[in-house]
Amino acid sequence: PPYLCHTLSFMRSFRSGAAALAAALGSRSHFVGRAATTVRFGAICNLQPWKPLPCPVGSTTRIVGCRAFTSPVDVHEEKEFPDLQPDPPEGYVRSPTIEEDMQGDPYAPYKADMDRAKAFIREQIKPNMTSDEKMALAEEAFQKYIPPMRSFEAIMHDFANDQEVVKESQKWTTDISKERAMKRIPVLDELGRAHAVGKRKEATARIWVAKGTGKVIVNKMLMIDYFDRPTLRDEVFRPFQLTGKPCSFDIWALVEGGGKSAQAQAIKLAGARALQAFDPSYRAVFKRLKLLTQDDRKVERKKPGQPKARKKFQWVKR
Repeated sequence: PPYLCHTLSFMRSFRSGAAALAAALGSRSHFVGRAATTVRFGAICNLQPWKPLPCPVGSTTRIVGCRAFTSPVDVHEEKEFPDLQPDPPEGYVRSPTIEEDMQGDPYAPYKADMDRAKAFIREQIKPNMTSDEKMALAEEAFQKYIPPMRSFEAIMHDFANDQEVVKESQKWTTDISKERAMKRIPVLDELGRAHAVGKRKEATARIWVAKGTGKVIVNKMLMIDYFDRPTLRDEVFRPFQLTGKPCSFDIWALVEGGGKSAQAQAIKLAGARALQAFDPSYRAVFKRLKLLTQDDRKVERKKPGQPKARKKFQWVKR
């Protein structure tokens, strides 16, 4: 029937799709068996209304399950419907599956290592173990399944032939150059802390770094609670990873303004500046990787008489 495709969207609001189709088509439709009740309702209503069904004009259509017939025809002479599920409209994009998401996940190998370590701990842990024994078990799991962090000496070996790193390292050979360089390096206070400030966009971060066990507090919250995205946590830990011992420092940060991404990058800049107080040799690698350079880029303001910062209205002569 020519109006069959128009009734499909109307059928979606009914629980009995076959009954709604029969009411719309009248006596010209014939339903066979349980297809008229509930079994094939989902198959009928899954048809999309943007493409009409390819039925001969003036013929009576019978729907049996997921197959269609034109009258006169014997029910047993079933013919496969040529286009039961029509092509999607232009611009339709299928959502990726879980397997495809895992293939493009850069953190998938690290997640797999962590899952193996957790499984090992669950197998070996016992109810009557003390806290020290549990810590020793966790340390054994990490040594067994988590690959070790590269040392700072190995990282410096990668930059052995880099002229910028060599030039920065040579500044410490003379007393005059060393004195000039020390003016840019923070000084440890009486509590052994290094204080530094970092900025990015509208965000400002003030941090204190001290020797510790890897605890990171941001605005009186744990980092994993404050930054829910793993990429932002990597931004915070980037300069500490280059030292080869990221879990040897405790960080207290106070950030304000901007969004979470700008705040993470502000903490990264402040952390790189503060780490120089513990070992001035970090400065050469940090400068080469632009961790000590403040990114002054900001969103350009909108101008009056324009829809956006750079976009212009279409010119009209009259």
